[in-house]
Amino acid sequence: MQFILYHRPPATPATLADDSNSAATTGAASPSVPPPTPTTPNRKERGKKISKDLNPCRILLEDLESHDEAWPFLLPVNTKQFPTYRKIIKTPMDLSTIKKKLQDAQ
Repeated sequence: MQFILYHRPPATPATLADDSNSAATTGAASPSVPPPTPTTPNRKERGKKISKDLNPCRILLEDLESHDEAWPFLLPVNTKQFPTYRKIIKTPMDLSTIKKKLQDAQ
């Protein structure tokens, strides 16, 4: 006994339009399914999720700050002491700035 399987090609916008026209001409009612409504968590739930997601970053930051060689990166560079710093470094970053951004969840 042999079985022959036929593959129906996936629906394309053109075939979908043809199907909707054929249902309208035959008088058959097409089932109307409303699209699912997206649920958006409120601000408090989003804040908890973000805080939870950033926990590994906080742990890593604490480890970085505790290293003996981290001292040059703990605080922002004093631009009065090094006036050309901003000409060379376009986006300065230090560990205290990162810590503040983590606390503000940015």
